[in-house]
Amino acid sequence: MEGGVRANVELMSIDEIKQGLDEVEWPSDPAFDQYRLKEPGLEDAEIRRCEEELSVRFPSAFRRFVSRFDVGSFAVGAVGFCGNGDYLQQLIDLNTPDAWGCAWWGEGTRPPSMILIAGTDPYWVALDSSSNEVLSLDPDFGASKMRVIASDFDLFISGIGTVFLGRQKGRLDESHAASVHEKVGSQHLQFWETIT
Repeated sequence: MEGGVRANVELMSIDEIKQGLDEVEWPSDPAFDQYRLKEPGLEDAEIRRCEEELSVRFPSAFRRFVSRFDVGSFAVGAVGFCGNGDYLQQLIDLNTPDAWGCAWWGEGTRPPSMILIAGTDPYWVALDSSSNEVLSLDPDFGASKMRVIASDFDLFISGIGTVFLGRQKGRLDESHAASVHEKVGSQHLQFWETIT
């Protein structure tokens, strides 16, 4: 922030983010396909199977997103959703005890409304299916130190897409983190500072 004036950022819509990602001139390497929002997404029956396996009902915004877009190999900047092609299986693996040799929530059973949905360095990203809040989780501290990074899933996607595309086009830098943090309803400025 120069002169004490907060940089203002207008959040992009999901359609604007999709268009923006399509307009970025990526290298011809197929590895860069993960930075595009490709349609179609998952079938309703697949989503229901995953919900049943995890004993959770996905919030409508999250459900809409994964049914519209293929997130089986998708990342927005430093925030990765999945890299193995099977997002629902990854959700099951990440949110099932001992799937990775440890449980992200620590001891006992997974908090019933919480699922791990993505990751970035140094945070994991969780979704509270009862409130639709998106939270950051530092793996070194576990679920007890989770902090809200967006008041809902749509705002989370708008925030990370806006940050990533703004950086790609040279229009955003670290000074914009506070504006994004505020607009998405975050309670964890450091997360937004880390990814901007």
